[in-house]
Amino acid sequence: GQLGMMQTKPSYKNTIPGDMATLSPLEPAGLDDNSACDEDDFEHFERVQRQVHVARKMKFLTLMAALGGFLFGYDTGVVSGAMLPLRRTFQLSPEQQEVVVSSTVLAAFLSSLSLAPYLNEYRGRRQAVLVAAAVFGVGSVALGFATSYGSLVLGRLLVGVGIGVASVTTPVYLAEVAVPSVRGRLVTINTLLITAGQFVAGMVDGLFDELAPESGWRWMLGLAAVPSVIMFWGFGSIYQNLLGIS
Repeated sequence: GQLGMMQTKPSYKNTIPGDMATLSPLEPAGLDDNSACDEDDFEHFERVQRQVHVARKMKFLTLMAALGGFLFGYDTGVVSGAMLPLRRTFQLSPEQQEVVVSSTVLAAFLSSLSLAPYLNEYRGRRQAVLVAAAVFGVGSVALGFATSYGSLVLGRLLVGVGIGVASVTTPVYLAEVAVPSVRGRLVTINTLLITAGQFVAGMVDGLFDELAPESGWRWMLGLAAVPSVIMFWGFGSIYQNLLGIS
């Protein structure tokens, strides 16, 4: 009897409280729960960081894309104030004045039907915006340094091509890359900036007409190169690095 009692191993399982009796010595109590909590907190932190990063992206995208609408409004509005000094400088006839004004609209119409669809289909939205900004910038510089009626019309035609491509591409681009919650807002801002461009054009016309009545038209038309350069820079370098969109 005593030998049997000595050979029987005592069991301490019932003396261990709770479910700790089922744990392995290598699995401390509560470690898995703490790890799960840490992982949840880390995932939440990453999710918040991504949301903040996306919000910054969308602000940058809105600014760059809205420049396309601004350029459209600026160029359609600035020529009204520049036409009087242009007529005096180049001795323009009424027919020539009509060509100077309407050439941009015609070029924008034709490029929106031909060049813009081709660039968007085969080169992508970003490349189309870059082309629009580059052509618009070259046209604005050409207008600022125009020396004849022919060079004036050429600059207006180039500006019209840039307007046509940008007016087709930027709203579509915004709608594609924006998150659904802000998509309508961004497209509306692009349209709003067209009106803002027309307003700024009127202010610029009035300012340079007072400061330089005879040569101020060069500044009126040439200053459009500034937002086009900013737009090209944004979409060409920083835009791709920040947004990862090609």
